[in-house]
Amino acid sequence: MSTKKKRIYKIVNICLLILLISTYVVITIFKPVAIINPVNGNVVNHSLSNLPLSINWPSGVEAAISVDGYSFISTTGNFTPTQTASVAKLITSLVVLDKYPLYVGQQGNVLTISQNDVDIYYKYYKEDGSTSPVKLNEQISQFELLESMLIPSSDNAADSLAIWAFGSLANYSTEANKYLKAHNINETTVGSDASGLSPDTVSTPSDLLKIASLVEKNPVLMQIVGMKYADLPVAGRMYNYNSLLGKDGINGIKTGNSDEAGGVLLTSSTININGKDTNLLTAVMKAQNLSAAINANYNIVKQFRNNFSSSDQLNSYVASMNKYKTSWDNQTLDLSYDTLPDLQSLNSTDIKL
Repeated sequence: MSTKKKRIYKIVNICLLILLISTYVVITIFKPVAIINPVNGNVVNHSLSNLPLSINWPSGVEAAISVDGYSFISTTGNFTPTQTASVAKLITSLVVLDKYPLYVGQQGNVLTISQNDVDIYYKYYKEDGSTSPVKLNEQISQFELLESMLIPSSDNAADSLAIWAFGSLANYSTEANKYLKAHNINETTVGSDASGLSPDTVSTPSDLLKIASLVEKNPVLMQIVGMKYADLPVAGRMYNYNSLLGKDGINGIKTGNSDEAGGVLLTSSTININGKDTNLLTAVMKAQNLSAAINANYNIVKQFRNNFSSSDQLNSYVASMNKYKTSWDNQTLDLSYDTLPDLQSLNSTDIKL
């Protein structure tokens, strides 16, 4: 090979080497840092043995609590679906608003009360259900029907609204069960009515927390469930059965009571953790009656608030859970609350208490 050709080959090889080195440098600079995989945290089920949270669960009920945004769930044990009573009306309201949304301040569609609606009222009245009087050809808005079913817990308002939205209770039941499955609420079944009076609508306390989480994301529903009374056409002023409203930050959500279900109560309340307000959700089922459900629910709320009067316990627990190991030097990092802007940064953490 001539000297000239050797020189050309040498120059080409040098250029290729420079290109390879440059490519490596560019890739190294812009390559994302390796994911820090958790050693003991982020998608983990932990018991409360590591956290001195003391809840004396009321006897004779099934109950669950969660802290929204912090992914805490605490329960009295494993549940089997049982009757929801009027708490089912929360599902009715969610499904109807999913089809016909409302914003705060809107009344929505105006419905004319038909003979069928009057018949529904008398049916529930004879069954000793919760009712709001109506009259033929009465004009009532979508918002007022939501008030009627969620404040005085009107069974006839729930069925009338569901039939208006979906054509029949059978159609409503189909759509409601689809809605639940779409939101990963798998232990709840909507039965033959929209009111919950029928015992074939069932759920569990842990599923009720999921339903409450959807309700609290809807400003219209949170406005209604926090009202102590509503002034309705024909029916006049009707009062909320949730006597806990306004106590210890409780701002909703729904009562239930029937012979088959006993007392059921789902509440939301504001709780301050580490200087930040968040929402505590509490579900009680299978109480002897509504009064017992109210007492049990309130007892749990007060105990939980007392446990978190200081955030020190919460900080240490989160720190013990969230240990990450770096891939480059195998170093373990503790991510305590203080190293994070908000516990909500740990969205994938599922801390089961």
